[in-house]
Amino acid sequence: AALRAQSPEGTLVLFGASLPTPGVRFRQDPDFYYFTGNESLNAVLVMDAASGNSHLFLPKLSPTEIRYEGGNWLEERDAARTYGLTTIQPLQGLAEFLARRRGTEGSELLWTRLSERDEVNEGRTDTAIANARRLANPFARHPTEDALRVASLRERYPYYTTQDVTPHLDRLRMIKTPREIE
Repeated sequence: AALRAQSPEGTLVLFGASLPTPGVRFRQDPDFYYFTGNESLNAVLVMDAASGNSHLFLPKLSPTEIRYEGGNWLEERDAARTYGLTTIQPLQGLAEFLARRRGTEGSELLWTRLSERDEVNEGRTDTAIANARRLANPFARHPTEDALRVASLRERYPYYTTQDVTPHLDRLRMIKTPREIE
């Protein structure tokens, strides 16, 4: 609701982490986790800013993945209602879902994170500096995962105008509830 007050139209797309960092206990992307509380790899949140309808897209896991790593919310009965989402859908439906959004009023605006992500021990500025230093090396000029995501969104959906949701996220995440302070 607070995000909707700051950006009253368009579609928000936030991506969860796609790979755990080797040798470190897994930690979900902080912006994604803030809005969903979900720790699944390769998850995507799509929210309609006008209505607040939130749709979580999760990978469909194989029985082996479920047995060894545990299931995700796709396997939980009434998970959407339990976690305050409109729907929880398989990840393979995301591309069509975003394509269908084109026809809804105010949907030509796509909010996503265009700035660097923050990490456990590094803020967005620290991450930007580290990326700039890495890019100075002619053999390490590959884009970040977030940059690739934005490029892919722009390529697949050229009719959307992308806007950086990061300033809104940062303002919201600065305010802590009593539970977070505790």
